[in-house]
Amino acid sequence: MAHERKMMALQILEASVFDEANNCAMCSLAKPAGSVRPVINWIQCDMCKRWYHECCLGMSKAKLTQARANMWNCVVCS
Repeated sequence: MAHERKMMALQILEASVFDEANNCAMCSLAKPAGSVRPVINWIQCDMCKRWYHECCLGMSKAKLTQARANMWNCVVCS
């Protein structure tokens, strides 16, 4: 079942119409909804190369620090 969910998520992402270089793969926006911060931190999946707003991932500060320092795979690729 997990494999089927992953394949479905990949199909949805691949069929999405947004600029992968400028839009978050999680929320599809260039800037998170409701964001008033002037600087938005991004993280890129080392496997699929999609970009994510760090705030959209809901990761703890410690996990984000670890992800930035090492190889990081998004929820679709992990």
